[in-house]
Amino acid sequence: MSKQSIFLSLSLAACLVLAACGGGGGDGGDDPPGSGEAPDTTAPVPTLMPGYTATTPIVVTFNESMDPESLQLTGSIAAMSDGGVWSGTVVENDTLTLTALPTTFGTPGWESGVQTLGFRVADKAGNMIEVPEQPLLIRLQFENFQPAVNVIGQRDFFSSEDHQGGAAGAGTFADPHGNAGYDEDRDWLFLSDYQAARVLVYLGLPGVDGANANHVIGQENFTDVEQLPTGASSLAYPAQASVHDGRFIVTQAETNRVSIFNDIDALTDLELDDADVVLGQGDKNGDDAACSANGFDIPVSHHVTPDGKLLVADLKNHRVLVWNQLPEEDGAAADLVLGQADFDSCESDRGEAASLATLHSPSAVWSDGVRIVVADRKNNRVLIWQAFPTENGQPADIVLGQEGGTLSAPNDDNGDGSSDETPSARTLHAPYAGVYSNGIQLFVADTDNNRVLVWNAFPGESFQPADVVLGQPDFTHGELNAGQDLPGANTLGFPSGVMLVRNRLIVTDAGNARYLVFESK
Repeated sequence: MSKQSIFLSLSLAACLVLAACGGGGGDGGDDPPGSGEAPDTTAPVPTLMPGYTATTPIVVTFNESMDPESLQLTGSIAAMSDGGVWSGTVVENDTLTLTALPTTFGTPGWESGVQTLGFRVADKAGNMIEVPEQPLLIRLQFENFQPAVNVIGQRDFFSSEDHQGGAAGAGTFADPHGNAGYDEDRDWLFLSDYQAARVLVYLGLPGVDGANANHVIGQENFTDVEQLPTGASSLAYPAQASVHDGRFIVTQAETNRVSIFNDIDALTDLELDDADVVLGQGDKNGDDAACSANGFDIPVSHHVTPDGKLLVADLKNHRVLVWNQLPEEDGAAADLVLGQADFDSCESDRGEAASLATLHSPSAVWSDGVRIVVADRKNNRVLIWQAFPTENGQPADIVLGQEGGTLSAPNDDNGDGSSDETPSARTLHAPYAGVYSNGIQLFVADTDNNRVLVWNAFPGESFQPADVVLGQPDFTHGELNAGQDLPGANTLGFPSGVMLVRNRLIVTDAGNARYLVFESK
């Protein structure tokens, strides 16, 4: 059997060599087709080229004709792929092109982050090639001042009134808040409406402006907006909603709790029954603030890691609490605290000055189970732990937005401890409630600069400049709606959330009472 070389093309200008699969024993040149002699199917882990985006087809090229009927795809790419189309370059069926399947919300695209692809396929002689699952780094690609493709919560891009200037409805918001939530298994989108005490649920990401939600959680109908009394089924002040392994999780800021509903499928027409677990309170009816291992004072956001750790940004206690697994009992104590030396201390910056071990009004948190990212609002920075902390109060490794770990002024690019006249690609001003990563890129809602910053490679050093800005024409502007009288498709007003869904970025545009959806190029 002749030797075969397999190539995976990851972009129009980049490809990687996986392996050469040779015949076993002798030179193999005289073996009859289908003789049964086993080929060498070992494939090393490839070195991946940068720049692969969510909308680029994946092309697999062989040096001889293959049998299309024998193809078996594996890995996360397989579930997103159309199964591939065979074509010929040198000979028939030597090239397989994989394209992402269409979704419910528009242009097809791969899920960004680290995805995997493996396959088994035979050549025309019946010799089986097997390539184990290999990692593919898939980035989203955005441009400065890029316009959104659609808006949720307003009829058009030029409106910004709460509830569209009238009564609450199925497609309106009074105070959109925090990162959007998405349940990939069900293709459900969860958008918090803080002042209306509700979460709107869309069955798929809307593809048209001003689309109505399919369900409402927290109210009996789409027109009720009252904050209901604290109780086991109350959804008062929902600052963020998410789903993890079928559990519906809501951070409720002003009732000082995180509510966990263990089975979202058990919710009748998405009407809330009693929460299964309430954190921050001794029972399901409490709402008092507390500085302890099992208390909160205005929890703003939460994040669940792939391995089930729960992290909560506890704003007025100036800390992040960590549970090593999702709690199953009311009032369960946290296992770890960041920003404070212990669970009973809750002063901003530990009553002293900012350092890499302190926090002042942390408002957002993200983690992949190894790294942790925290938006430290009043220190005008983002802190990053490169390895998951093991001790209370452990200092961060990297700071973004400030030249050093002891500085805290907004938009201080020259590091003199005072604010500059304009922002820059390296500075932040009160980032609030919005940090997110796909594992290889970082997205931050730079709230008071009315913009979202994008780092195309996960930062590995302090004070790194961002690569892309959304909401402003360049990095030196920070005005509300880019200084325009009315909002537009490419402007932002106090953004307070960022979330990725396939090849889309959902930005919570709080000041314009809307969510904007940006599509990767």
